[in-house]
Amino acid sequence: MTAPPAPDPEPSTPFFSPPPSLPPNCLSPPALVLDLILFAFFLVLIVCAPLLNVQAALPSTLFPDPLLRIASWYKDRFGDYLVSERPFFFVRLVWHELFFIWPLAITNAYATLARRSWFNTTCLILGSSLLTSM
Repeated sequence: MTAPPAPDPEPSTPFFSPPPSLPPNCLSPPALVLDLILFAFFLVLIVCAPLLNVQAALPSTLFPDPLLRIASWYKDRFGDYLVSERPFFFVRLVWHELFFIWPLAITNAYATLARRSWFNTTCLILGSSLLTSM
């Protein structure tokens, strides 16, 4: 009678082992780049909506001269007739941007930095609202 073979002292490892997983709070490089791009976009929305876009909906006496010069330069440089003529639907879109899109941009910027689980939902709401208003 032969004795059973002795177990290997060390378990065998495969030829190719998967890379170690990232820590829970660390993002992969592509996800980090995407988060940085989204955060920059949210910052542009946060700054431009109340300072520049609202000039199409409110009287010009409420804004300081540097902001009025920026808006005037934009109208002259790009010939944007919506900003210069201020049609009714465009003014309503500006109000929509101020009261709906701007708070969502602030919320999404916070969610990007704090890595909140609800970021995907608010980002989808913001994106669909921006897409339909364009």
